[in-house]
Amino acid sequence: MNADQRARNTNAANNTRLHRIPKPRPYAPDHARPWVACQSGLTHADGSPYAPDHLMNTSRLVLQLAQAACRRDPWGAINAIRTLVEHEEKKKSGGIAEQLRRLLPHPGKDPRNQMAALKYLDEATPRIQLDDLQLHDDVREACAELVIEQRQAAALAEAGLRPRNRVLLTGPPGNGKTSVAEGIAAALDRPFYVVSYDTLIGSHLGETGSRLRQITDYIGSHECVALFDEFEAIGKERDDHDEIGEIKRIVASLLVHLERIPPSTVMIAATNHPGMLDRATWRRFQIRLELEAPGRDGLAAYIRARRPPNLRLDACAVAATLDGASYAEAAEFCEDVERRLVLYPEQEPHEMLRERLARWTAGRRNHPQPAGA
Repeated sequence: MNADQRARNTNAANNTRLHRIPKPRPYAPDHARPWVACQSGLTHADGSPYAPDHLMNTSRLVLQLAQAACRRDPWGAINAIRTLVEHEEKKKSGGIAEQLRRLLPHPGKDPRNQMAALKYLDEATPRIQLDDLQLHDDVREACAELVIEQRQAAALAEAGLRPRNRVLLTGPPGNGKTSVAEGIAAALDRPFYVVSYDTLIGSHLGETGSRLRQITDYIGSHECVALFDEFEAIGKERDDHDEIGEIKRIVASLLVHLERIPPSTVMIAATNHPGMLDRATWRRFQIRLELEAPGRDGLAAYIRARRPPNLRLDACAVAATLDGASYAEAAEFCEDVERRLVLYPEQEPHEMLRERLARWTAGRRNHPQPAGA
């Protein structure tokens, strides 16, 4: 072989080596790969950024959970949550693991039926504390007892007892029924759901009862607080001759479902018309509270608590002008005064207050009054 042939063979061999595809390196977990420290953080010896395995796994599980939610895939969401619970338990994160476990349906329940109930429930973040509300002593004491019983459910179970969990709130509108329910959810640190009647009430025979069963199955599978506002819409008196047979079937179904709600779920019903409720529904509630409209003393106490620091006023005199108002109406008046103070700082505060009171009184004269007022 001459020199030219040897040179051509050498060049061909070099070209082969240059174009050879490197073999992929086997995967090694982060703890098994060498890493070095640099100014920008920890990196592997090959220059790739270092990320602990538990962070990679958590991110992957969160991604799976988000994908299942976007696909409306209840089975995928449940599986991702279960895996995330196991992952957090291995990290000794007991608090978040327990909160995640509460989201899981009870064994034997079809998550598709339970997830369908979310169409008829509005979840709200409780922001009101019971201590922030103007409540009569008996109402405040009853709410405190409910919270204590729920927190000490394990101690009661050891004695063969169950905490009370079904509450009926009555009273005129605007006096804190929804706020009390929200305050109980905040005190228990539980999810707060409000039943949405515009989607719950169906036009076909048996449709409402089926949806009601889905709701009670869902809230019964979670430690939560559920509010059935305007409860007379589904708990109306069955002896009313003006009602059709469907409402009677709904009430009968409702009574059965109320008995099946486990003690770990707090179910609160609120109504402005207690006389419209079916008599059998009253027996289903262990706690029955009436939230009355505030008198002048109650209004004066509320106004003192809401008074802006830069406004001096006679709370009793203002309460006398607002006499007959609900707590919600008093709150609207106070917010109106606060807005004026912010938007018109040049206006004299007491003159502005007199103007707002005069306008409120004029509007009150045009406000429809309840019968017998």
